[in-house]
Amino acid sequence: MEKEASRISAAFASTEPSLADARVVAPGTVFVSVLIAVLDVAGEVAVSVAIAGATHISMHATASTSAATA
Repeated sequence: MEKEASRISAAFASTEPSLADARVVAPGTVFVSVLIAVLDVAGEVAVSVAIAGATHISMHATASTSAATA
C-alpha cells in the first residue's frame, strides 16, 4: 500500500509544472494575448473600413441613378 502511494505521488510530481516551466510558458502566453488583441483591433478596423467603403459606393450608385432618372 505504501509503495503504491509513493508511486502515485511520484507520478503526480512528474506531471506538475515547475517554476522553470512557468517561465518558459509565460512569454508565449503574453505574446499570444497581445497577438489576439492586435488582431481584434485590426479586425474591427477592417470591418469599419469595409462598411465605410460600402456606404461610399452605395452613395455613388444612388447619385448616379438619381442623375440618370432626372
